[in-house]
Amino acid sequence: MWKIKRMAIISIAIMLTILLFTYISAQQEKYRRFSAPDDIGELSESSASFVTEFCNHTLAPVPTKPKVCIFDPQEDMYVSKHIMMGLIWDKKGVATVLTHLIQLQSAGLDPVLLDLGANIGTFSIPSISYGVRTVAVEPLNSAMKRLATSVSMNKFHPSLFSLHRKAVSDRRGCVMSRTDPLNKGGSEVDHVTCDENTEQKRDVTKAVTVDDLVTHLPIKKLNVVIKMDIQGFEPLALKGASNLFKTHNVTLIYMEWSELKGALVTNVKATPYTDTIEQVMNRLVNHMEFSVFSKELGSQLYWEDRLHWSDNIFLVQKGMEKLFRITDQIPSPLKVA
Repeated sequence: MWKIKRMAIISIAIMLTILLFTYISAQQEKYRRFSAPDDIGELSESSASFVTEFCNHTLAPVPTKPKVCIFDPQEDMYVSKHIMMGLIWDKKGVATVLTHLIQLQSAGLDPVLLDLGANIGTFSIPSISYGVRTVAVEPLNSAMKRLATSVSMNKFHPSLFSLHRKAVSDRRGCVMSRTDPLNKGGSEVDHVTCDENTEQKRDVTKAVTVDDLVTHLPIKKLNVVIKMDIQGFEPLALKGASNLFKTHNVTLIYMEWSELKGALVTNVKATPYTDTIEQVMNRLVNHMEFSVFSKELGSQLYWEDRLHWSDNIFLVQKGMEKLFRITDQIPSPLKVA
């Protein structure tokens, strides 16, 4: 009798284990689909009128001269206006990131650019044209349409890019875009409840974590360069990137500091947001030993002075300083896509 009961208990335990495993696998697949790259054909615009009006431009300072689609400069007074003038916005940031990617290639390392807040692609498009695998993430529909159309027009090999019309945060969900009427790159997002009504709105898109994006990268250990321009969501993106730092080798992070510094200076009393800023930056600088450099000054910055750091910073992984230098000279590529 006892043997029968024991067999029954074992059978029930096995069934429950199978059910749990099936549930977990289904959830993982659900989240994998949730964060999967979007189809470039669905993101891009092929109409002749759109291409004629917005896509008759190149990133002139970049040696590969890739084609790029822009906004009306009256609606995008920085990035698109610079491109129309034959220039590139944030030239020093673009040049420094590209130089580091080339240094990684020269050292026989396999770089990946994770471009969070890709806008119309002033980092992503040069990176892809240099033969660097690039993951571009942008929540604003009109910006992603231009980025995807540019990628399509340049006929880049599909293995070199994945495009995500999404936002990046510390949790999955939905966000709604708030567009800046004069500066598309300054558009922001807010978390909203996911339901049928909100998801059908054009300015609502999914929010994913960086770790969600990592599941779509090759299994092998990669050397990841992160560029972030996500209007204050930087600490949330880093908070949701624990698996990235465990699985891959993050060599460089380029990010805005001005908004985060403002939050730390303004909020005398700690808030959940400022706590997150302090926690993620403390982990990077003091525990993971990333060195901090000022884009504006070109000099090293130190943790105790973080309330006075410059507006844009580079975080360089310990040991990678020899493959990093701040420059405003856009390099020539080692290989062309």
